Amino acid sequence: SITIPIINTKNIERVLNYLYGDEINETSYKYGISRHFFIRTFFYFILTPSVLGIVAGVYFDYLYVIIASVIYLIYFTIVRYVQWKKSGFSINDKFLRRKKGVYGNYNEVIPWYKVQSVDVIQSIYQRRYKLANIIIHTAAGSTTIPYIDLSQAQKLRDYALYIAETDSREWL
Repeated sequence: SITIPIINTKNIERVLNYLYGDEINETSYKYGISRHFFIRTFFYFILTPSVLGIVAGVYFDYLYVIIASVIYLIYFTIVRYVQWKKSGFSINDKFLRRKKGVYGNYNEVIPWYKVQSVDVIQSIYQRRYKLANIIIHTAAGSTTIPYIDLSQAQKLRDYALYIAETDSREWL
């Protein structure tokens, strides 16, 4: 596991090329996460508290509660939207690359042969829309890819476990 704070994109690519060679530049398939990642949070955790705050502010005649609720609504809607737009992953035969972030960009590169286990988890909300979270465990920690299509999550899990079982390279 390598963490390098405050580094530009050019230097990130240099480090990745040093660690993984030309394999890192192979063609990848890029995917985003479902819009339900944004929608669910917006309705349950942003809009509902904001509306309750605005109603309470109007009922009790507290202007500062109304202002705070509107600011809460605007700020967290923008934050969650940016987080949704920046979230995604790409895959090829050798690597999984996870991208996310709100105020910055966070990139993770996981070689398939280093995967130790994979979990596919669904909430009640996700079952309704055939979505799932996939959690990929390595010796360096875990990575979660939220709100992806269930069949895609199952294919990723199967592929990761296939590589983990058949690859003869040392991962430690």
